[in-house]
Amino acid sequence: MIINYKTQNISIKNAWHGLALIFAFMMLLPSLVLAQNIGLKAFVSKNKIASDERFQYSIEVSGKSTSLPDVNLPNLNDFYVLSGPNTSTNIQYVNGAMTSSKTLSFVLKPRDVGQFKIGRATISLDDKTLESEPIVITVVKASPASQKKQTGKKQNSSVIPSGDIFLRATVSKKNAFLGEQIIVQYKLYFKTQVRTYELEKNPANTGFWTEDFELPQRPVIESQILNGVNYNVALLKKVAVFPTRVGKLELDPMVVNVEAIVASRRNRRSLFDSFFEPSGRSVRKKVSTKKIILNISPLPQKGQPKDFDGAVGSYRFDVKINKRESQVNEATTLKIMLSGSGNIKLVKLPEAIIPPDIEQYAPKLSSNISKKSGKITGSKSAEYLLIPRVPGTFKIKPITFSYFDPIKKKYFTKSSGQINLNVTGTATNTNTAPMAGFSRKEVILLGSDIRFIKEQTTFHKISDDGYISMKLLGGFIFAILIFTGFLFWDDRRAKLDGNIALKRNRYAGKLAAKFLSAASKNVNHEDDALFYRSINAALSKFVQDKLNIELTDFSIPNVKQALTKKEIPEEIISEYADLISECDFRQFASVGSSDEDKKLILEKARSVITKLEKYM
Repeated sequence: MIINYKTQNISIKNAWHGLALIFAFMMLLPSLVLAQNIGLKAFVSKNKIASDERFQYSIEVSGKSTSLPDVNLPNLNDFYVLSGPNTSTNIQYVNGAMTSSKTLSFVLKPRDVGQFKIGRATISLDDKTLESEPIVITVVKASPASQKKQTGKKQNSSVIPSGDIFLRATVSKKNAFLGEQIIVQYKLYFKTQVRTYELEKNPANTGFWTEDFELPQRPVIESQILNGVNYNVALLKKVAVFPTRVGKLELDPMVVNVEAIVASRRNRRSLFDSFFEPSGRSVRKKVSTKKIILNISPLPQKGQPKDFDGAVGSYRFDVKINKRESQVNEATTLKIMLSGSGNIKLVKLPEAIIPPDIEQYAPKLSSNISKKSGKITGSKSAEYLLIPRVPGTFKIKPITFSYFDPIKKKYFTKSSGQINLNVTGTATNTNTAPMAGFSRKEVILLGSDIRFIKEQTTFHKISDDGYISMKLLGGFIFAILIFTGFLFWDDRRAKLDGNIALKRNRYAGKLAAKFLSAASKNVNHEDDALFYRSINAALSKFVQDKLNIELTDFSIPNVKQALTKKEIPEEIISEYADLISECDFRQFASVGSSDEDKKLILEKARSVITKLEKYM
């Protein structure tokens, strides 16, 4: 009984010990999860300022909980603290998941000229500490022009500072081998509201084979801190380049025209406060990337296999045969497969050497190149159809594939090994000659391309009429009428081509109907901008073509003035102006619209175009 009592006592103690561990783990679990989801970043409104300028320093804590930890502030003794810390919070629900953020902001002014470092802001999470990146602020002596701005003179609102919008190209590597994949990304950085952009010059990139990645039609806007400054970033273009020659190669600059909205008010606000700001003027700015020099090295000659054919990257190679035991005249399939990342689009598959007593057909080739991931990947295959005509053991020589791996900096050779095919049965005595080189479809057509010549036939009398009949005469008259109509149509078309304004006026309704049809198809589309872009195009192009207004002169005040001269009622003009302004706003403001709202906008557009057409 004593032994049993002790054993039971020990079991109870172990059970309580296990429950205590589970309870402790459950208590620590929220803090562990919180530690994994917490983010910390610090940024400034500008990192290069004059000695009399002020700037904003912000610290943002984000996570999936409303109970965000406190921030340990860095030393700010090199600056005057004019305001702060000012606290703001933000809570969002996206697809049922909650995210929250807390921002501490300060308005600072430098005490002296020089370079000053704002240290790291920190957060303590149990035994873990999160740190932000330090920020270097460059302070220069205030110029007389800067001092005049401080005294109250108006700033030129039509000029966008170079640091507020710029285009930047980044490469995955600057030193690469011949044929190695290099990823180039072209990103637009901006701190002001960007209305639209258009590509002026696409990089030619001479000396490279290029492959563009598939990107969303509407760029995704992300936040990124660059040199301590917080920017909105849009990826405009992503391309994989493969150098085709060695030496120093230059990536051409990319040029983009950007249309931005410059707020008319002078007080400093958050980057996002002016997104829906109705006041402000539209300013165009041309931005371009800087030239990038890449150092391309030749592939090493040492250790290069004899069958190497220029494949560079990381590949998997395999050869399969569906059966190794076969009968005479029974089909067998041999498949060569290659997959991986690199210059796979330029790679040729090795050919299989088939014994002459095995009939073969032209291989079925397939290729699948993917441009959706972070690099160019894909697969290729060649499928051979083999038909042995005589029995025996046939040996297919090893099929090899060699490539150069730029990461490991060495060559690799993959081999299938020798493939043995055992064929049993009896050879048939046929007059069919070997048909190597023909495709399967060509083999099927061989039996039908030569037809039997008929030795007897019967002729039937067609007609007793002469050469000239009523049908023939009617055909001549019909041809003359058609020719006359063509001459009339060609003369009318030539007159229209000579009068561009008349031609635009004549086809304005058809073009507007085309854009409205495109908008109707996009009513249920997830991207609302496609719908409102089509409505905007229908409204603007209709008036431009009817009134012969050039795109550069098209604005709401000019349109109102031109429509008034046409004696169009004021309520129709106001309805048109309000509708085009609403479409312009919804196209770029990313405000969600229901299908019913879009159908209502579509009906309004059709109605106002119909009303305008009566007076024009």
